[in-house]
Amino acid sequence: MFSRFIFASLLLIALSPAQSFARSYIVEAIVFTNEGVASGNAEQWDPASTRNQSMQNKILAQHAQARALRNPNSINRLAGIRQALANSPEHRILQSISWSQSEASYASSPLVKITAQQLLGAIKIYAPNLLFAELNLRYLPGSTPGFGQTSSPSYFIDEKRRLKLNEIHYFDHPNFGVILSVRPI
Repeated sequence: MFSRFIFASLLLIALSPAQSFARSYIVEAIVFTNEGVASGNAEQWDPASTRNQSMQNKILAQHAQARALRNPNSINRLAGIRQALANSPEHRILQSISWSQSEASYASSPLVKITAQQLLGAIKIYAPNLLFAELNLRYLPGSTPGFGQTSSPSYFIDEKRRLKLNEIHYFDHPNFGVILSVRPI
């Protein structure tokens, strides 16, 4: 009888819907170009396209709402990858950032600004039940910040992906990419 009581108590504790602490994460991201790709039409977006105008408006709107949570000097887990990219003649690092955040739903998780020369967008990490990343980035090679109407080609990464903790994730485009790591604090 007493063992049933202990078993039932342990079961209730294990199945309780909320824990008394919120999980926190350290997020590290490196955005880089792939200089080795010929600048042909490899997934180049036509600026006159309705879909691309919609995507550009989404990126600009998210960027306006995003917060700057960066800590550019704290790339730890991705330090070796960052160094290899910096030493590579075929790649150029556009942005290298990290930040910490608490586990949150989509609506309450921060939208983090990604701004560098020729790069504009935001990254959102959220965990309703599983961990997700949403990236909306625009890269304009040969352009300056401002991103008005230009005749130069522009490239997008607009992707949502489920993440696993303590793994390194790669979001790619033929002309640029993002390496992302999320680990618990």
